[in-house]
Order: sequence, then structure tokens, then C-alpha cells
Amino acid sequence: MKTSLPSTVVASLLALAALTSTQAAVVTLEDFSGVTSGTLLSSVPSWSLQSGATDTATVTSTAGYQGGSGATITTQSQYKYAIPANYVMTPTSLTSGYSIKMQLTSNNNYQQAQVLLGKNDGVNGLAVVFDGGTANGDADNSIKISSGGTGWGSVIYTNYSAAKWASDAWYEITFSNIALTNSGYGPAVTGLVTITNLNTGIALLSDAAITGFGNSGTFNTLNTVLVGNKGTARSIAFDDVTATVPEPATWALLIPVLLITLLRRRTRAAV
Repeated sequence: MKTSLPSTVVASLLALAALTSTQAAVVTLEDFSGVTSGTLLSSVPSWSLQSGATDTATVTSTAGYQGGSGATITTQSQYKYAIPANYVMTPTSLTSGYSIKMQLTSNNNYQQAQVLLGKNDGVNGLAVVFDGGTANGDADNSIKISSGGTGWGSVIYTNYSAAKWASDAWYEITFSNIALTNSGYGPAVTGLVTITNLNTGIALLSDAAITGFGNSGTFNTLNTVLVGNKGTARSIAFDDVTATVPEPATWALLIPVLLITLLRRRTRAAV
């Protein structure tokens, strides 16, 4: 005898599966844990010098968050990380965001420490800058978030002067709710940025709006992370590049089991 479940039951279970599979999971893409201390950053797989004449950034066993492995940049240079193919963001991909941890020192006058998410065309991207102001210390520090511009080298920023980041503290910069496009560039893409002081757990900025930059092509991909000094050479330590993806919840994993159990019960009842 052919036995099936009512369509309403199947629909309910499938809806539950879809609902419970949207929980977010954070996947670590780079934490430098397997890199020999003293290795040039540009020698680490997926990393390369993007701009700057001096290739001296290194990975050391104590430069990272909570004393773990991390990378340090001390020159006026920027380094590019190629995001693994499975975690590249497109309008239809599962990846929904990225984050990175960063620490800057009190010797920060004229510093422009940048984290840039971009399409590897050198044009389209989203950027956050930790601005050290014109004096050392924290009094004139601020955060700048992209609000337009024509390319990686020409970005327009919104300045958050009240977001006075603290030197020597570790911060996590999280990009989320990024809406890539299949038919536009630069400013057609928007998202949110949260910057959290990991020493205190307090958010310096929470879900601040960020707008893309770029004046050509199509901003339909994020496959690159850029980290470095846009301004005067200053020390930047960074660690833990991550991607946010959906995580199947326990209920979602149990759906097939529930379906089989219900089918067996209906089969026995029909005999």
C-alpha cells in the first residue's frame, strides 16, 4: 500500500527546516596558527603586497589577539588577502559577512589604518579606516566609513568623530547585511559595520551604514580583504579573518528523521 504524509505536514516540516537553517556560523579563514614565527606576510598562502615599496610585514607567534599568532604591518603599505573560493560573496552565495580583529598603538598621529573589502578589480569595495588624527594618543582618534568614491585609491568617507578608538586595545570589525548587485557598481552596494572593543566588550559603532565605492564594472563580488596603512607608517597588528555563513540547526538536521518516523507510523496504521 502506498503511504504518504499530508501535504500540510510536509510543508510545515520544510518550513521549519528553512527557518532553523538560517542561524549564523562564523568560519575562521585565517588565524596564522600554522605559520612559522618570523615569516613574511607576503609568503603566507593567499597573502600578497598590494601597495607600498617595503615588503616587511611579518607573522609572529605573539602578535595576535590574546597573545596568539598574528601579523604586524609597520610601513606605509597595504596587503591583500584572497578569500577562499568557498567563502567568496556574491548576490546568491551563502556567505553573508566578514570580520577581522585589529590592534593599533598610541603612536598613531596621521595614521590611516584601513580594512577594505573589495572585488579584485581595484575599483569596487567597502572600507573602514581607523584615523589617528594629528596627535599621538586617543583624544583625536576617529573612525571613517566609506560612503562613496571612484575606486580603491579614491574613497569618500563619513567621519565618526565620537568613535574614539583606544590605542593598544583589540577591535573586531564586522561587515554584515551586504547587498551586492548584479547591475550596478560602487554606491549601489550597501551594508552595515559594527566595531567592538574586545577588551571591554563595548561596541564603538553598532550597525553603522556603509556604502560602496567604484565607478565602473559590476559590484557583484567580494573576494579580497585589504589591510594596511593609507597614511603615515604606523604599527598595525591583526588576526582572525572570518566569514559568516548559515549553520544548519539541530532541528534542521532532525527533519529527515522525523519524516521517516511519521511515514513508518502511517504505514503501520494502514496495515
